[in-house]
Amino acid sequence: MKINNTETRRNWGKIVLSVSAVWCFIGMLICCLFVSKEIAFIFILKSFLTLWVLSLLDLFVLAKMVKSALFLAVGTEQKKRGQTVGKLFFWGLIKVFIFILFVLFFMKASVIPGLVLVIGLSTLVIIPIVSGWIWARESMRYA
Repeated sequence: MKINNTETRRNWGKIVLSVSAVWCFIGMLICCLFVSKEIAFIFILKSFLTLWVLSLLDLFVLAKMVKSALFLAVGTEQKKRGQTVGKLFFWGLIKVFIFILFVLFFMKASVIPGLVLVIGLSTLVIIPIVSGWIWARESMRYA
């Protein structure tokens, strides 16, 4: 039984959003339990959530860039090639902007506990790996 492309994308989106929400909850729990009580609770949560959101935005833009680059590499009509290059350039600019936001965040990171930084940045690793693993198991069910 073959799954159509729209359903696959919809399932992938649901999986990524679910894993992201679960990781947000787990990350907040870890940050609140294991960071010293001397630092304000709200500051810890705000720092983690900022890194979590920046990481999710980075992953989203990366996915859009890869999609545009693959579409360009596979070979498109001459008519759509310029549009695809424009999309790739746009997503590249957004990626640079997100990188600048990361740099600005880390310039103020001297007061943020290391555990919060590690858990927040691990979003860049956890979300794709766990989502891909769940999606692969789901897609094998239909194969």
